[in-house]
Amino acid sequence: MHRTALAAAVMLSFAAQDSWAEVVLFQRLTDTIQLSSPTTLGATATLEARILFTPAHNNGHDLYREWVDSVEDKHLTVKPWEIAVGLYDVGPALITPTSISLNAWHHIAAVYDGASMSLYLDGTRIATQPASGLIANGNALPIFGGGKYESYWPVAGFVGYVDWFRTSNVARYGGA
Repeated sequence: MHRTALAAAVMLSFAAQDSWAEVVLFQRLTDTIQLSSPTTLGATATLEARILFTPAHNNGHDLYREWVDSVEDKHLTVKPWEIAVGLYDVGPALITPTSISLNAWHHIAAVYDGASMSLYLDGTRIATQPASGLIANGNALPIFGGGKYESYWPVAGFVGYVDWFRTSNVARYGGA
């Protein structure tokens, strides 16, 4: 694990201030932070983060993932050209092309409210689709950044800055 990611691992649990001292930089596709306990989500959820891409750090993929083959898959993927969310057992992943500008902080949110899954960029809903059911939970430990090899394919990590990340068991945003 890269030293920058290791030193700031605890910071992902708390909303950081607008200072670079509390920001995590994932510099390589293999930079990974793994938490010590799984999340439990049910009929609703919100996954959100504040991220920044720069010309030198702009290769995104899995920002957050909890995965056990055929049991659980919770992920938020952020690339400069695309955002995706997947919550196993509530429908297919929601993937939408977008354009995330460099050198500016952006708020990304994925919301499941029991009837639909939506993606938000800077407070604006950019995609939605019907979804229903309970979110599958397993015993996977959440990873941030990626770099973890699963049973049959490598997972590319996120390259960029993360100010904060939050997982909630409520739908925090709604509407257009």
